[in-house]
Amino acid sequence: MKKQSNRSKRGAPRRSGKVQPKPPLSPQQGRLLSCLRNHVLKTAFSLVAGISAIVGIVSWAEPHLGVNLWPWPTEPEITAQNSNNGSSETLPFSITHRSVFFPIGRAELSCNLNLLYFMDADQKTGIIRDQTFSEGAAAIDPNTSYQCDSKFVRILPNGSLELGFHSGISMATKLGVFRPPMTVLKMCVEIKGDYEILGSKKSFNSAMFQWPTKPTVNQWIKGPIAFDSDQSMWVPAGSKLAGAWALRGLTTPNANGGFDLRPNALRCDWDNVSAPSAYYLGH
Repeated sequence: MKKQSNRSKRGAPRRSGKVQPKPPLSPQQGRLLSCLRNHVLKTAFSLVAGISAIVGIVSWAEPHLGVNLWPWPTEPEITAQNSNNGSSETLPFSITHRSVFFPIGRAELSCNLNLLYFMDADQKTGIIRDQTFSEGAAAIDPNTSYQCDSKFVRILPNGSLELGFHSGISMATKLGVFRPPMTVLKMCVEIKGDYEILGSKKSFNSAMFQWPTKPTVNQWIKGPIAFDSDQSMWVPAGSKLAGAWALRGLTTPNANGGFDLRPNALRCDWDNVSAPSAYYLGH
């Protein structure tokens, strides 16, 4: 038997030789490269300085001149007009939009009534939650007033509770449930707007506003209200719940044949609500 010959394994051939250095730049090429570097640095510095100046001017213009010069659409700012103790819950909100290049013009404004907890003359209470009311399109000036409060709910002289628009679409309870006048114990609202800019549909939502801050502090506060955990402090002593209307469960039956409020029945939130029901004023 013949032995098989072993082939010698050779690696790939290696290239020999040194890397040739690049030829030095000529004096003209060196001056050109130096000029290009200086030009790039000056351009970058001028660009940064120009942007800083524009940002400074735009930032200064809004608080001092009352105009918004940012070159893109901005959402309006919504605030309660009076947040001092003793203010009324029926004061309108202020919608401020000062964009010079992208004014809103007109918008479909809606008042989202997250919570209305009220009491009548006989200490009977009622709860209304998760309702939206729209009065159609409104002109949005640089400073616009918009009322979003308990005006959509009222106790009629016949004792029924009317919800909606008194001169438009509304619904009412049976007669004699409540007796006027109505006192607002706690209210939470949110303002929504739909509008168009350059053919593009846009919308904005305000933060949640609560009135009052506490049962003894009559002022608006901008939410979310993290410290409002004890809901029992809102229930007046001696009061009796007469009705509740919402898209969520608010009460549980008790042993006395009545109803008790659930822990978060009076808390400002949209928890477990997919979309509030809406009432619109017909035109």
